Amino acid sequence: MSEATEPFSDPELDRLLEHARVNNRSLGISGILLYEDNMFLQMIEGPARSIIKLYGTIRKDPRHKNIVTISEGDAIERQFGQWTMAHYKIESDNAGAQDGYLRIMTSFQSADQLQREATFVEKYLAQLRELLPADSTT
Repeated sequence: MSEATEPFSDPELDRLLEHARVNNRSLGISGILLYEDNMFLQMIEGPARSIIKLYGTIRKDPRHKNIVTISEGDAIERQFGQWTMAHYKIESDNAGAQDGYLRIMTSFQSADQLQREATFVEKYLAQLRELLPADSTT
């Protein structure tokens, strides 16, 4: 999870996703990116060497600050294997009006609390996977 140093417009987010998908394809990485309220939440999956390389690139990217690893480790299978970088757009303007809506990016009071709730975040992402189109360009 990270905070954007400047708000991202939709076209800027589209360019970021396009670049990520090309880069991830070359590294054998899959995953998902959420962006809401100037915060990024990302799950990346793939070979350890590729993940380390990508994570280093993200940490050096001046568009990110307050980068926190929520969870890491080996997985039996990929959760987002068919997407080089899936994206789920959270519509903040009208989502808050829905009963039971959880602002995943801002619901936790600290990075420590978010890390303690890693299993919850992973389950949330798994539920989002079911909402994504099967098109691998998303």
